[in-house]
Amino acid sequence: MLKRAFFHAHISQTVHLRQAPLLPAVSYALMGLVAMSALAIRPALAADRDSLIAEFEAQTKPLLRKGRTKSHGWDDEAFRNGLERHNGDAKALLGEGWPARFLADAKGQRVLAGQYRAALAKLISDMPAESQCKDPAPLARVDEALAQTDAYIERLKGYGTIADQGAAYQAVMDMSISHSRVLSVMELGETFRTCVLTDDVPAMSQGLSGDNGDMIAKALIAALAGENMDASEDQTELTGDYDPARSMEGSDTMLSENLSGMGESEGEAASAQMHSIRGDSQHDEAQPLASMPISTLQFADPVIGECIKAAAKRFGVSFTNELELLSCPLKGASVSLDDLQYFSELGTLSLENGSIRQIRTGMPQSLQSLLLNKVKLQSFSGFTAVKMFQLSRVSVADWSAIASLKNATLQLEHIDCAGLKSQVDAGAVVVITKGLTPALQAETFALAERTGIPLATSDCPAG
Repeated sequence: MLKRAFFHAHISQTVHLRQAPLLPAVSYALMGLVAMSALAIRPALAADRDSLIAEFEAQTKPLLRKGRTKSHGWDDEAFRNGLERHNGDAKALLGEGWPARFLADAKGQRVLAGQYRAALAKLISDMPAESQCKDPAPLARVDEALAQTDAYIERLKGYGTIADQGAAYQAVMDMSISHSRVLSVMELGETFRTCVLTDDVPAMSQGLSGDNGDMIAKALIAALAGENMDASEDQTELTGDYDPARSMEGSDTMLSENLSGMGESEGEAASAQMHSIRGDSQHDEAQPLASMPISTLQFADPVIGECIKAAAKRFGVSFTNELELLSCPLKGASVSLDDLQYFSELGTLSLENGSIRQIRTGMPQSLQSLLLNKVKLQSFSGFTAVKMFQLSRVSVADWSAIASLKNATLQLEHIDCAGLKSQVDAGAVVVITKGLTPALQAETFALAERTGIPLATSDCPAG
């Protein structure tokens, strides 16, 4: 069935890249002890902050739950398979009334997101001045997403009367991509929670003295927070415009797929839906690893390990087969993804601001969506199960393995156009660009569907 044109994943935001060496390996027990010590040093701040967050959660969990459990036309198989049903006729698909259904859904989500935004603004306003949770950056991200939602709603109003086939195809693609952003606005706001960690970590160095003490404290902070404090040499080869102030916002820009508000029955329903969506793309016969308590795992990569443990706590999950979404700010670190082999139900992975080393074990067969922003990637090798790639400002050292991504769709923004073109010329991938005529777009799409060759949409110039 046709899945590739529809991006079933949240679209993450971008930040400026910092390239850094691998983080020091620090005992998790030691890091936990240090974190608890930090909390003990500032009990009043922690109590005030946590009380405000608890009040915020009471207000917003119903909004998050309603937004997640509501039926969306975007998830409907009839829409996702529509171009296949109509033999590529996008006008016929729009003629079924999908723009009106999407418009009603987008408006409903906009109302929920507006209510969430008001609660988030009050939370930030009420926070103690000395807390990092006072940072307005998450609110600014939500405001930006709301502005994009409003613009999308206006575009939807005209999609029901499109007469041109090329414009109709572009409208279907816009609905497929932009609607995912509409559904993730509130989840984007949830990224504010990283402020709790940045509140507590600075106190760790107060009991240490001298240069050696500073160095030890910084190493511990780096391991706990997922940030390499020695990365003083910022690499800007991808963008050339690194801004230190914006780099500190990295943790605020990652999408936080927060499922903690779901009840048991809702969680089962969501899990069943994800299994249904993945169903026709499971080709590997290998049996997944047995589920095990996350707390018993010995992670090979400290950055990914800490991200997984934080996600498990945030989502309220305890076993490896319960984690379906993972979003990690790498903060300049070079990481291995081998630890993900234990998570047999992981469907969406979002990473930003770092590098991914060569993958040795391969990704879980459940992984369908990979979102990378400001990341250095060695190769596409190991990602053959992934069917949707969202890459922005990603540097790829070896493009040749892109040919192995059968039936995959890639959305590429601000990437190495020369590297991509080399694979287009080799017949390893086909690309739809903004400058392509509607006729050529339809021909390219048909070729990808017929042969299984990877299909990319790109902002690179045509030709």
